[in-house]
Amino acid sequence: MSPYLFMLYMEKLAILMQEKVDYGDWQLVKISINGLSISQLFFADDCILFVKASSKQVWLVKEVLNLFYKVSSFEVNVSKSVYKVSIISLE
Repeated sequence: MSPYLFMLYMEKLAILMQEKVDYGDWQLVKISINGLSISQLFFADDCILFVKASSKQVWLVKEVLNLFYKVSSFEVNVSKSVYKVSIISLE
């Protein structure tokens, strides 16, 4: 698939995630004590999603990805996906 087309679809995913952030559902991850809070990073043909380490947030990611699939027909390739949990306190 064309990288440009992929990025258009990723923009839709970012919008779906931002809606959850705006409603206060998606909890951003702080990258340093005084740094930015982020929810995702997009690369050429990959993305990294960041959420707080809680079961509620994991279910929210699943909900957003299912909604993204319904509107775009793009499905996460689970065999190429990695899930990592890192508990770091910046407080």
